[in-house]
Amino acid sequence: MVAFFCAAFVCSALVPVIIRFARRHGLFDHITSTRKVHSARVPRLGGVAIVAGFYAPLLGLILYPTGLGSLFYADASRAFAFLFGGLAIAALGFFDDIFGAGAVEKFFVQIAVALYLWWAGFRIEDVHLVGNTVLPLGLFGAVITVLWIVGVMNALNLIDGLDGLAAGIALVSAVTNFVIAGLGEQPLMALWMAALAGSLIAFLRFNFNPARIFMGDGGSLFIGYVLAVSAIRTNQKSSAAVSLLVPIVALALPIADTLLAMLRRGLRGRPMFSGDKEHIHHRLLALGLTHREVVLLLYAVAVALGGISLAIGSYAPQIGLSALFVLVAGALLGLWRLGFFHFEETADVLELRRRNIELRGAVRTIANRLRKAKSVDDVLGSIKGLAPALKASTVRLDLAGTFTIHGDGDAANCESGITAVPAAVRARFPVEPGLGYIEIEWNDGRPVPERDHEIAAETLCVALARALERTLPSEAAVASAPAPVDGPIWSNGFATRRRGSDRS
Repeated sequence: MVAFFCAAFVCSALVPVIIRFARRHGLFDHITSTRKVHSARVPRLGGVAIVAGFYAPLLGLILYPTGLGSLFYADASRAFAFLFGGLAIAALGFFDDIFGAGAVEKFFVQIAVALYLWWAGFRIEDVHLVGNTVLPLGLFGAVITVLWIVGVMNALNLIDGLDGLAAGIALVSAVTNFVIAGLGEQPLMALWMAALAGSLIAFLRFNFNPARIFMGDGGSLFIGYVLAVSAIRTNQKSSAAVSLLVPIVALALPIADTLLAMLRRGLRGRPMFSGDKEHIHHRLLALGLTHREVVLLLYAVAVALGGISLAIGSYAPQIGLSALFVLVAGALLGLWRLGFFHFEETADVLELRRRNIELRGAVRTIANRLRKAKSVDDVLGSIKGLAPALKASTVRLDLAGTFTIHGDGDAANCESGITAVPAAVRARFPVEPGLGYIEIEWNDGRPVPERDHEIAAETLCVALARALERTLPSEAAVASAPAPVDGPIWSNGFATRRRGSDRS
């Protein structure tokens, strides 16, 4: 109880401070894609308060001699490995929230931390099956352990798409793990879950729709880490039937959403870590449910899964497994109604996959040229191939970042967005941080840009930002030089407005 209330108090006290800090320094969750469901800039560093709230009571117990605090030192290597690993994951998430990190870099750190935890003793070594049968995993257990920790972290990160969704589902999982730890007489694990639950319930006060703050990657990755590692420990010595199934069922909602996303993107040839607007919560919104109704519905599903997980892991495994079978059947029917299994014709899927693979190849070629660019002119020359790759009629680049699209004030005042004009559609993608915009125009009759083309443009904006940050200092004269002509420079369907050029 002390851990729970201490964590809740620290988190509640810090969130307003973080909101003011984020607004003062412009640390918002920017609206840079049509897959976003919010329409206002919201601070994204709420994970700082969650992490601080979680660690505050634990550090107090470590420093202040108590019977429960002594459990840290009774198993010091494992307990401190858990704490240090959590700090590493939180730091990774905060770095990504502020500066941005690539998928390769993030996975490298996550896998390294997971291997460290496996070395420290958090291992999935065997599986208890029905009938008291134990299946040893041997070295394969290390692979499963790493996949479990990394997978749950990223599953929580992916499901963090609506106000309060990830925090609420994580709270249900934390309560489930708390009960399982109590039944298994593991007070240290129960302590961790009480601290996490305290932080989450305090954070939900500010994160529930309409959210005043988002947890960001720092929060979602850290929460996923704590739940994944604690689930390993609470079920490590369990004799319950199908022991490995207990944490899987408790976290089935984010896990299922992640697996569906991987399957969907793999079939269509999309980058595995590209965002889209086809997650379970997006499909429910498309049915006409409100933001809050979707979140509350998924909360109910998470509570049901938590109850089944407790039944499997405690005194009624047969009842729990039967209930799980019924719930899985209902879930498959629900997913089918949401359109998850309404696959296109095989020929259409193969054609889409072929086009996306070609598009990704073109994007890699342009990105490689941008990495080799030594001047702004080299940068401009590198992205001339973007228009044919995206089947666009025109690609424009503004290096100042403050221009009006043909006098359209609405388009000029938004950070990014899509503007429909007669027989054409234009999309603007910001080149962060504040370096400018890429404007892409299609006149082939499409109502909005294809998501695959958006992914390609967003990917190239990252490579373009790095190239401009590297080359702009040597081109400082461009900023003060007058424009060579009045207006944009057109060449082969490509146009650019340099600094100092006419903005109209």
